[in-house]
This record gives sequence, C-alpha cells and structure tokens, in this order.
Amino acid sequence: MLNVGILGCGRIGQVHALSISRLAARRVVAGADADADAVPEAAKALAASTGAQVMKPQALIDSPS
Repeated sequence: MLNVGILGCGRIGQVHALSISRLAARRVVAGADADADAVPEAAKALAASTGAQVMKPQALIDSPS
C-alpha cells in the first residue's frame, strides 16, 4: 500500500485526493494546508472525504509514513 499526503487541500488537492482514492493499493492518509496555525475548512473536507488525518504542513513533510 502506498500512503499519500496531500499538501494543499483546495480545489486541485480535492481532485488529486479523489483520483488517488480510485487507484488500487494507494490511499490518502494525510492532508495539510498552507495555514499552519489553523485547520482550514478545505483540509477538514479532504479528511472527511478520504479518512485522512489533518496535519500541519511541516509535520506532513517530515512524516516517515
């Protein structure tokens, strides 16, 4: 299984997440958006539609998984 993190959860991030969710052996496990001090609505929406965890951008980048 390939775990994918989406950095940027706006319109195109939502499209990418949907595309990834349709592929075998791949799943969106995390999403982060530009505003590191808040959880933007776009990141919440991506998490709700994919089951992904909402993370801060640097935490997503640094994550080994």
